[in-house]
Amino acid sequence: MQKNKIFIKGIKQFDLFAQPLQLLIDKKEYHQTLFGSILTVLLLALFSNLLYQKIVTLFDRSNPTSLSSEIYHSQPEQYSLMPSNFTMTFSFQNSTYKTYIDESIYVVNAYMVKKNVKLQNGQKADVYEKQELPLVNCNEDLIKQKELKEYFSHIDLPTNYCIDWNQIPSIQIQGTFDAPKFEYILIQFNTCTEQNKKSQPCKSQKEIEQVLTQNYFSFQISSQTTNLKNPNSPYQPKGQDVFTTISNNIYKEISIYLEPLTTITDVGLIQTNLEYEKTLRYGRHTEMLDLSQSDLIMNVAIRLDTTEYVDYRTYPKIQEILAELGGLWQVLFSLFYIISKPINKISLLLELINSLYEFKDKQHYEDNSQQKDSSSIIRNDKPGSPLQRQLEQQQVQNCQDQIVTNKTLSIKENICNKQIQKDRSYKTILQTYVQYLLRAVFRKNKKMKFGYINAFQALRCIVTKDDDNILQFRSAHKEIDSQLNIFNILKRLQDVEKLKHIIFNENQRILFEKFNNIPQKDKLEEQRLYCDQQIKQQGVTQDAILQILSDQNNQINQKLIASLDVTVSNLLQKCKQDNNDNLEKN
Repeated sequence: MQKNKIFIKGIKQFDLFAQPLQLLIDKKEYHQTLFGSILTVLLLALFSNLLYQKIVTLFDRSNPTSLSSEIYHSQPEQYSLMPSNFTMTFSFQNSTYKTYIDESIYVVNAYMVKKNVKLQNGQKADVYEKQELPLVNCNEDLIKQKELKEYFSHIDLPTNYCIDWNQIPSIQIQGTFDAPKFEYILIQFNTCTEQNKKSQPCKSQKEIEQVLTQNYFSFQISSQTTNLKNPNSPYQPKGQDVFTTISNNIYKEISIYLEPLTTITDVGLIQTNLEYEKTLRYGRHTEMLDLSQSDLIMNVAIRLDTTEYVDYRTYPKIQEILAELGGLWQVLFSLFYIISKPINKISLLLELINSLYEFKDKQHYEDNSQQKDSSSIIRNDKPGSPLQRQLEQQQVQNCQDQIVTNKTLSIKENICNKQIQKDRSYKTILQTYVQYLLRAVFRKNKKMKFGYINAFQALRCIVTKDDDNILQFRSAHKEIDSQLNIFNILKRLQDVEKLKHIIFNENQRILFEKFNNIPQKDKLEEQRLYCDQQIKQQGVTQDAILQILSDQNNQINQKLIASLDVTVSNLLQKCKQDNNDNLEKN
């Protein structure tokens, strides 16, 4: 049996949901104040605003967390250039920066070049294959990217070359010059000769040199900008310009590098769900010059760069938002708790002191003393109790009646009448005393209540001179701190209940419950029904007082009466003694 108790006690130590032991204030576990309620409303409003913002961010995905990196590839993967993601225009410009197409001056050819490494006679050899790309004069229909229509609208499209996407669906590029597989776009510009002329006959060499003097090369290509805050697509098309000088006496080779872009997005609300988006953008270009007397003016190579830019972006998940809100709640709650803790502590202390202790204002006490002194002088030191004054009047009346009765009645009749009058006098005394005690029990004594200013002064939050009120507050505070022990409180309450049932009878307990500063059972409900039940309570109390007065031999009854009014108690004892003396004489 002992082992089972030890085992159960050990198991109970792991209870994380244990109920703490605490006192109740008016059936409430916590002491609540108006200041704390205002701070709570502010805290809930602030936290609700943060919660709303987090929920909006969760669904509109406007604030992702991103991480960028650069990855080197010796063999970049293959990318497809299509009308929806690639647009290119190019042409020559004269000295006035006006583009022109004149096949009698220069001839343009575009190729899709593929390099493969093959084994020939046991050795590796690079094999190049060319596929001609169709070129036409540009028009608006060939600009398939809607976002770039405005950009290309400022260009004189008919005087520029474009890829004819109506004849070729897509173009593939991949790798680098050193890679086993290398695919790129090559555009060649030659002066018009009999060998390469197309639809128009070539002009003379002198005219060609004169036209190509102080010319420029204009090249426009589509590129991309990255906006990771856009949840639909992180890429936004834009146009990129390349301008350079050209001459028929100098050969120029331009390499335009397209950088691979990759965005990895985690779109899962709880678990990881990755989406990949890939595209190309203009990265850089290089130029090489060579003095040459051939008809080749310029080569333009469009190829991939070896560096890939990768963006990782993640959106807040539900568990992350809950964890973040939990941390914010703890921080905000701690901050507001630090602000409200001193005020709530002082408020609780004030409620305890004002409820458990009665302090009379010094000035009020002195005024009452002066009034009592003056009234006693006017009344020639007559007792303040109305019962004592009535007893004295009754004694005077009895003496006068006794003189008249002795003259007119016989001794026997006088004794009978005297006994009847004494009974009537005691009955009148009891009725008067009951009414006096009822007023004493139900009257509300005016007492001083402490406020926040007194508490701040007593706790030295405000530097002031110590007066009687501050000393009383500190004394009560010290006593409350020493007595606020749950075990002592419960033990004393049990002892009081035991004493009440052992010492007092039912009538004595009714009168005992009416004392000030004695906790009453169901006090809150009695206060609510006080106005409706006041008459009934007075009747019950009156019956209890009458029964206690009828049993003056009980010492507890005598102490209860003496605790209410010492003067009345002495008068009752005197009347009782006189009554006993008269009975003994008779």
